[in-house]
Amino acid sequence: MSRYFTDQQIDTAVRLANRAPLRKGFAVAERYLRRYSQCTFGVESVNVCGIGQSLRYLNLGDTYDRTVCRYAGEYFAASWGDWLEAQEREYDDDNGTVGCGYCSHHTPIQNDDWRTTVCESCGHCVSGG
Repeated sequence: MSRYFTDQQIDTAVRLANRAPLRKGFAVAERYLRRYSQCTFGVESVNVCGIGQSLRYLNLGDTYDRTVCRYAGEYFAASWGDWLEAQEREYDDDNGTVGCGYCSHHTPIQNDDWRTTVCESCGHCVSGG
């Protein structure tokens, strides 16, 4: 649940976005939500591990607030932070990598132990130890 909007308001915004032309969905959703609060900060995006499509989302001020998201041409309601973490876990599982606790780079697990893996990008131990 968002600090500013109810789940029902977010769900309605998603339905309205999905009915609008793809390029106008966020504008329609934001216009609807602004009836209830001025707390929207525009559309932003994140990319999973630098590959594939980006998730676009309506920024409501908190990474874990439920919001209007779009991925692969479909609008849906989710916390973009939770969505990104799940995508990164799946990417790491599929590719035998681990995200660095310092720089977030995804590097191959070394010696079958992520806890002793040294990041290819920053040189720190990914576990922070």
